[in-house]
Amino acid sequence: EYMGSARNYHTESKGYDMGQLKEEVKRLVTNPTDHSNYELAAQLLEDALKENLQKSMARILKDNVPLGDKVRESRDKYPVMAARLDYMQSIHFMAVLTTNYSQELCCCKVPRSPGCPVCNAKTPLSSVTVKGKASTLVPEGETTKEVQTKEMQEPPYLDLVRPQPHVDRWADAGARPTIQIHGSVDQPETIVLSREGYRKLLHERPNYLAFLKCIMMSRTILYVGFSFTDDYLNEVRSDVMSMKKYSPSVKTLAYAIINDKTSSHCAYYAKHEGVKFLTWRSKTYGFGVMDRYLDSILRMTDLGAALSNAKVILFTPPSDDENSGSIGANGNLLRLQLDLDLELRKCRTYKIMPNDYFQKFTLVRASILSEVERNLKRPDFLQSWVIIFAEPGWRTIPALHRELLSFLWHPHAMLNTTMYPTMLLVWGTEEHREPPADQPHMLPLSEQYERHLHVCFCTSREEILSRFRRVPFDNVCDEQDVEQSDEE
Repeated sequence: EYMGSARNYHTESKGYDMGQLKEEVKRLVTNPTDHSNYELAAQLLEDALKENLQKSMARILKDNVPLGDKVRESRDKYPVMAARLDYMQSIHFMAVLTTNYSQELCCCKVPRSPGCPVCNAKTPLSSVTVKGKASTLVPEGETTKEVQTKEMQEPPYLDLVRPQPHVDRWADAGARPTIQIHGSVDQPETIVLSREGYRKLLHERPNYLAFLKCIMMSRTILYVGFSFTDDYLNEVRSDVMSMKKYSPSVKTLAYAIINDKTSSHCAYYAKHEGVKFLTWRSKTYGFGVMDRYLDSILRMTDLGAALSNAKVILFTPPSDDENSGSIGANGNLLRLQLDLDLELRKCRTYKIMPNDYFQKFTLVRASILSEVERNLKRPDFLQSWVIIFAEPGWRTIPALHRELLSFLWHPHAMLNTTMYPTMLLVWGTEEHREPPADQPHMLPLSEQYERHLHVCFCTSREEILSRFRRVPFDNVCDEQDVEQSDEE
């Protein structure tokens, strides 16, 4: 098709035998394992077609690759791609870096929407550059001299590596930056195909290499559909690994969802490249495993997704006389209730995903055991959580809590536990992890719950939320320090 496009642009008059060029390109790309041949083939085509190659490719991709919103609207035609776009829109990535030229990641309802990060085509070779320096791409109708005298802004992708305390980094996916690092069909002149194009990208674009190094150093990257055959990206990662050689911090730079990697491949990349592979045998399990990985990542990072179609019961019985303490547990109750109410309102997973994928959870506050029993017997949920609160000053487990446990575990309770058993969490304080000062040999309240009743005892909001997401609390880091981005 490129050859046909070439004839449309009358390139045969430039001294190239297009028939011979076509056969040479076909020969070079016959062996898919040698990626260097692809670079050579691209360079031959670029030398023959000049800028017409990028224009032809942009036109072909625009004609044949639908926008993401069209894919999601045509789920019967593109079921797999539509589901993956849903996950890409729902997972809390800080930004998306893609090597694709096409705009299948564009999910805006209005074509070429001003607020769409994909339609805006942020690329390293766009005409915006560092203030005071000229762009190598001269806008139509202007001279190089005019461009040099303009007041120009910095590349927009540099904002990703700067601290922005007043920006909501988990904002709507439509506001999330998308950088097409090898160019966009919306700006054909930015498309990078050949070695000459990569040379321009690496050595003529201010701050691009520094930007990649900063991203790899300061962000956790998830590679999806990435081949690891881009030599310069591999070299940048090696440079970062060498800088981290003497660092006491964790040397894992990224994770990659990639099929059919052997154990030796996984060990090599984990030790020497800083990349941990999430892999599987596609001949045995097919390619749906990628979707299950994305689903797991979404549920582990998004509270609304983790609690999909769940019933969360906040059990707050009145304190009995023996163990009455302060009303401090009410503060924890109100905080958790506010957090869950806010999640119900703002969770974008419920807005993006089809209703048969994820459903909103139900929040219930119960003060007597019969309310808990009545809610757990209803067939309107798939999973259930019961949260109970330990008052400051408690030394032993109150009788009502023991009664609740006996009820939940009774074989004839007739609860709606067909899919998942009821999960019970206790929220107390740090003082509950220590024995009473006047009785140092007494078992701490937390251990009474965990050893005698086999119930998870939590002492913070973050620990409760991590249990909802089924993430080990020891591995949970502050969201201000760890972020995820994706390079597709």
